[in-house]
Amino acid sequence: MRLALLTTVLGLSLLGCQNPRPRPTPVMVIPVNPIRGKVVLVNAELKYVVIDFSLGRLPNPEQKLNAYRAGQKVGEVRISNQAVSVNFAADIVAGEAKLGDEIKED
Repeated sequence: MRLALLTTVLGLSLLGCQNPRPRPTPVMVIPVNPIRGKVVLVNAELKYVVIDFSLGRLPNPEQKLNAYRAGQKVGEVRISNQAVSVNFAADIVAGEAKLGDEIKED
C-alpha cells in the first residue's frame, strides 16, 4: 500500500515539473532566388570586375555584395549603374576578386 502511494505521489510530482508551453523553434528564412553571380572579367589596375548574374536574381545599383573563393570571403564589391543584360560592372571596395569568384549577399 505504501509503495503504491509513494509511486503515485512521485509520479504526480514529476508531472508538475513539465513545462506546459513548448518553446517555439527558430525559423530560418532562405531566399528562394538569392542574388548570386560569378566574376567573368577583372581589371586589377582600375579595381573593378564584371559579374554575370545569370545564376540568380539581379542586384540593385550601389548594392554591396561579397566575393567568395573556395567558400572563403575574399573581398567586397559595390554594384555600379553600368549593366548589359545580366552582366554588371562593380567596383572592388575591399579585399580582392579574381576570375571565377562567386559573388553573393550574406
